Amino acid sequence: QWYIWILVNVSSISLWTVAVMSGVGSGNAAVMLIKYIFYLLNSLNGLRIWLSLSRESARPTLPDDGHRP
Repeated sequence: QWYIWILVNVSSISLWTVAVMSGVGSGNAAVMLIKYIFYLLNSLNGLRIWLSLSRESARPTLPDDGHRP
């Protein structure tokens, strides 16, 4: 799911960059561009956290020898 959001955000950034460069509503387009840059950063951070949590849960645990300390 994070990969899809990253793709959506990169696509939106490229579209809003074209709008800013062409000058069509550049004030609003610049705000939207900044918004999608923050969305991209957020989705990259979410992916980073998700990957680290999935690595932690995939670590093998020590076998239980049946003895309690």
